Amino acid sequence: MPYLKRCMLGDIDVSRFEETWAEMVSRFGLEGNNWIQELYERRNMWATTLIRGNFFAGIRTTSRCEALHSHIGKYVHSRCNLTNFVQQFHRCLTYFRFREVEADFEGRYGEFVLQTNFKSLEVCICPFYK
Repeated sequence: MPYLKRCMLGDIDVSRFEETWAEMVSRFGLEGNNWIQELYERRNMWATTLIRGNFFAGIRTTSRCEALHSHIGKYVHSRCNLTNFVQQFHRCLTYFRFREVEADFEGRYGEFVLQTNFKSLEVCICPFYK
């Protein structure tokens, strides 16, 4: 898997993300590249490893606005009258709320995902860890 794709979408821990990023920068000589430096500074907004634990209602695209329009488009169509629009939009919101409740339940009772390099500390303080 290419380096940037692995950093962006890989199911890896934070230390592995940092190693992969450093390998990529070194291998391709990107140490002085402004775009790469800015991308790294904003890694908390795009790297799966670093946004783990946040809820996005199943939206996995880099453009949240586009994804929201796409999801709403499944419920609301251009020929809807105002009453139908409100009803369909309410169905869409209900779906998003359901996804949040589902994610909360999975987060509480599902498999626990350690998020830091302090695994022993997380295991000790988390009552849900098995």
